[in-house]
Formats: sequence, C-alpha cells, structure tokens
Amino acid sequence: MKRFILSIFAILITSFSWAQEDLVYILQPFTEQTEIVYTDMEIPFYKRSGEKKIAGKIPAAQSLRVENFMNSDDEDLNKYMAVNYQEKTVYVEKKNVAFKKIRTKENDFYFRIGAFYLGGEYNNSLLYLTSIPHNANYQTDSFAFPLVTDEGLIDIKVFNNKGLKDITNLIQIDYQGEYCGAESGDSWLYWSAMDGFNQLADLIGWADMDYIAERFIFPTDEGGKSGKIIYEIEHGVLEDDTVDADYKITKKQKTYTLKNGKLNPEFTSLITTLNR
Repeated sequence: MKRFILSIFAILITSFSWAQEDLVYILQPFTEQTEIVYTDMEIPFYKRSGEKKIAGKIPAAQSLRVENFMNSDDEDLNKYMAVNYQEKTVYVEKKNVAFKKIRTKENDFYFRIGAFYLGGEYNNSLLYLTSIPHNANYQTDSFAFPLVTDEGLIDIKVFNNKGLKDITNLIQIDYQGEYCGAESGDSWLYWSAMDGFNQLADLIGWADMDYIAERFIFPTDEGGKSGKIIYEIEHGVLEDDTVDADYKITKKQKTYTLKNGKLNPEFTSLITTLNR
C-alpha cells in the first residue's frame, strides 16, 4: 500500500507549529472518557472559548486534565476544550493537544491527530508523532503521515527494538475496524537517535465470510529469526456456511532485512497472490 508520506526530522518543538494553521481538527480518537491530554509543544490558551485575545501560553510537556470537551453544533466552539491548568479553567484548541503519551527509557512520545488539505481537497487524518528525548544532547523529532483509515479505533504501542540493530523503538499503529468487513491492520514505524522516525510498512486485514491478516514477525517474537523481519500473510476461507464450519487456512511468508532505514528488498504485499 503506497501512500504519500510527509516527514519532518530533527526539528525543534517550536518550529513544528507551521502546519497547524492549515489543520482541521478531527475528534477521533478523543472520547468523553478521556481525562488527560498532553502538550508536546508550547501552546496558547484562552480566557473564554472563542475569545481572540490570547491569555497566555502553556509550556511543552504538560499533562492537562480535561474538564469539558465542549462538543456542540457550533463549529467554532467545537474547536476548543476546557482544561485545568495551574488550578484554573482555560481553553485550548483540541488540535494542539495530544491524546496519548508513552514514556520509554529514552523518550517521551506524544501522539496527536489532525487533518490536512492538499490541492484544495480534504484528505484523511494525519498522525503527528513527537519524541522528546530524556538526553538533552538530542533534539526533538517530529513525524507526520496520513493514517491508513480514519474510521474505527486506533491503538498505539511503543516497543523496544525487538532484536533489530541500530534502532531504539518500534511503534505500532493498530487500526481496529468498527464493523465486520471494515479494514483493519497495522502501520509499523521505528525511532532511532541517529535517524529519527522512519516508516517500515502498512499491513492490512479484514474479516467477513473469509479473512486476511498480514503481520510482521520480529527477531525476538515467537518464530522470529536473528536479524530478519518475517512478513506473513494468512488467508482463511470458510469451507461451508454451516455454524460449525472450519476455516481453510493458507499462509505465505517473505523475509526482509533492515538496511539504511528501509526494508530490503522493498516491501510488497502478497495479497494479490492469494486465491480470493
């Protein structure tokens, strides 16, 4: 699956704000149950929702408790959320805060979602990743790319290098379809102090009367091989339409290595090779 990738490497937090003027906020994956949001950069706050005069700025790397999502039919009002900052209720634009923060030994990773316009047309969501290293000798890194889908749930996991040399963390963007037959899958990225963020590949899957699932098996995973990334695709087809029917399962594999930050050979999905 080929997608246009917008990447920004090794930049300071304050210089990342250029993109925000053109963003339209997408509510997902914020929910009414979200209690804490995070700043990955300095952001303005307002005395009242919609007030043009900026009352002040919240420093980067703050955790803010949400008081009100302010979801309404008023689009201008809908851009803001009420948060608690220094024991006071202030208003911030939703597009400026991260829905998730993951702390590792080396970094704090922040994840924000927005949307963008390209050539005058609306495009799917962008996921913004920011890493703030604990080591002051390294710069903040930011990375942005279009999500495979902006439907359903999105879960994000950060792992160690799973046995791959020259990288620090693997990042999994897990898409979970809302209904039977909806596309699901994973995007895999990595972060290293030398290269910043890089994307490996998008893996997809869906389930209906039959199912398809793509996955990576890394060196330290069960069935993994040292220095190798195994790509596996599994196809299950119901043998009949009875309640107790079994799946006829077909699996195919291909082995890759990581070279200069990219999969070698270039990643290609095996979906078109399946009998469907």
